[in-house]
Amino acid sequence: MPNDVYIIYGKIKTGKSTRLLEQTKNNENACGILQIVKNETRRFLKLPEKIEFEMNADPREKNDVIALGDFAFSRKAFAKANAFLHECIKKEPKLLLFDEYGKLEINGEGLFPAMEEALQLKTKGELRSEIVFVVRDYLFDELVKTLRRFNLDYRVISDITEIAY
Repeated sequence: MPNDVYIIYGKIKTGKSTRLLEQTKNNENACGILQIVKNETRRFLKLPEKIEFEMNADPREKNDVIALGDFAFSRKAFAKANAFLHECIKKEPKLLLFDEYGKLEINGEGLFPAMEEALQLKTKGELRSEIVFVVRDYLFDELVKTLRRFNLDYRVISDITEIAY
């Protein structure tokens, strides 16, 4: 199915995740993970449940740390996010959200395990969900390369109101 994979991209802190949160506020047809900042702490937000959990690692737990620049992310938090996304994929919601495709995902880490599962199923025609990826502008080409590896078309959108889901 052409154009059932969508990309929302933009610069850092331009409201990509905030718009998605607002647009999915009362929508049970969307399932996925958003990355939000609350009290200067990066957090995962599970949709549609709106359950938050921290992304940052406790620096004292050396085995749990995924270092990326100035950030120290929790392996356990990403494992929890991937497990949740796996459950979303099994439910086949109308809209499957991945926020965001970043440097970890380029290296096969972060949310990539769930993303890869969804893309493999989409390639085989075994996933009917519309998939939305959020990505920073400077990583857009990397996401496109990933989608091409799975032979998937995509459409760039500014927000999910452009999708008839």
